[in-house]
Amino acid sequence: MDNQETDPGGMSLANSDRPCPFAEDKAVEYEDSSCKPGVYGGIEAVESTQPGTGPVDLPLEVWLLIFKYATYIPEATNVSPMDPFQRGIVSNGAMSTNTPVLSMRTKCTLVGVCRAWRSLATELLFEFIPIRSHARSVMILSTLKCGVPRKDGVPLAPGMSKYGRWTKHIEISAAARGGKSIRFFENIYQIFQHCPNVRILTMTWASSLPAGLLSAIPQFYSQTLERLYWDGLTLAHLEMPSGRRNQPSVFPPACLALFQSLSTLDVRHLPDWTGIDVKVTLPRIRDLVLSTWPSSLEVASSLTLPGLHRVILHVPEASAASNSAHQLRIGEEELRRFLSIHGPNITHLQYYSTPTYVYDSEAHMTRVASHPLNLATFIRPGICPNLQDLVFESHEHVIDVSSITEPHSSLRRIGIVGLSVNELYPDKPSLVVKHLLSFDPTHFPGLEVVRTVGFLVAAKASEEVKDVFVWWTERFEKKGIDFQDGEGVIWLYTEEEPAPDGKKPTEVGSGLKEQGVGTEPPSCTDTKKAKEIASNETIIVPPKSPPAEILSVQILSSMPTTLMSDASSVY
Repeated sequence: MDNQETDPGGMSLANSDRPCPFAEDKAVEYEDSSCKPGVYGGIEAVESTQPGTGPVDLPLEVWLLIFKYATYIPEATNVSPMDPFQRGIVSNGAMSTNTPVLSMRTKCTLVGVCRAWRSLATELLFEFIPIRSHARSVMILSTLKCGVPRKDGVPLAPGMSKYGRWTKHIEISAAARGGKSIRFFENIYQIFQHCPNVRILTMTWASSLPAGLLSAIPQFYSQTLERLYWDGLTLAHLEMPSGRRNQPSVFPPACLALFQSLSTLDVRHLPDWTGIDVKVTLPRIRDLVLSTWPSSLEVASSLTLPGLHRVILHVPEASAASNSAHQLRIGEEELRRFLSIHGPNITHLQYYSTPTYVYDSEAHMTRVASHPLNLATFIRPGICPNLQDLVFESHEHVIDVSSITEPHSSLRRIGIVGLSVNELYPDKPSLVVKHLLSFDPTHFPGLEVVRTVGFLVAAKASEEVKDVFVWWTERFEKKGIDFQDGEGVIWLYTEEEPAPDGKKPTEVGSGLKEQGVGTEPPSCTDTKKAKEIASNETIIVPPKSPPAEILSVQILSSMPTTLMSDASSVY
């Protein structure tokens, strides 16, 4: 260990000389124990006697795409929030969704395979840097300084780290001990110096920032930053042991106006600019994330956003309103003002809140909305006339169609998040059933798609799930609407087959009858006869014996993309 050189990425250079793991394949021979760069910049293998010896001769560019896919986390590198209408993927095992811990573990493994892989995968170690304590900031800064080119021990370009140039996202949280010290702020300043290509900044502060650091942020990133999240309220409202509260960290509008490259802005926890003359125009903002807190709505209303298209609105949890100034979770007057200013530009609206759990019995629990705001607020005439996509959670209040005096003709797609199989049974009362029944062409004549976001039928083991989904598909098909699961798939039977003994389903009015069958209403578990129990509603009873084969019709959309394309387009 005395003469063993170490790499700032944490891997021993002595261990990195070991051959590629694929070298164990007898069909491949290497000139030496290390991977040799080939004519394509890849890992070159000597021609073998057997065809198809494996992927070891791939160009390094292809390996890099594979590594990015294997370590991909949307929150770490995506500038824009994830599109809820993006096709979900049924994945298990190694192809399942990554977590930050698993992603970092994979990255550390990749850089330890061989020299070629280490030089290729090192950039993945530094693409996302989370700083959650003063001690972590010291270690990160020390590592970045190791990447500064030197000659005779003297830095050739101080502040220009070869590792820092790969950093795309810096996340800072000052919640840990030392997060308010001047040393911590100095380390953050130097880290910014070493990372000139940052595109995403996520910052949570426990107190107001020094003027030098506050002015340095636009100095470093005014031309490159594309996504900004500034949280100056969450930690400020936590009560200290002494009984005092921290001062909110205000981001001045004059500083925000310097970020003309921003395309995504998160103002959920941005303190309001009371008493400050705000004249901020951000022409490239397309995605705006905000909450229903009055301060967040006031900040958003004071901005001029000519390119705004998507709004993601969050209702904060009741526990988050810890002081008297934030007991009001929904600023109704501020929301009306915000919609009057930005409503005509909104084409995509996502609405999220935390549900309240109500026990109907000792064994059954129901999720309901924890606030009074109804979705009809955004659909009423003149509020969001150009709204095309509406996404909300299944526990929200059912759209109050009685308050919609005019049809909303521009709405094209509706997405429901967080539903379960039990909530889809037509004869079982649930908010999901009420939501689905409210999507009527009378009020939404342009509606084309209703999608169960995150609910993948192919991932469910039970055939009953497909039967229930097909029932809803046929019901929406009569209205000219596609009912899709989270993959963008419409589930249908391959062909219509008669019920046993020739008893065909027949269309009935308000009753529940089938030729040759009694009038007893079906149970929600009898999915072969699952149907809606509603008076004065025309329904069709599904066949008693469903066909064995089910056809999944893939709906191709130009908007959704795969994770692979997302991972490659980020860089």
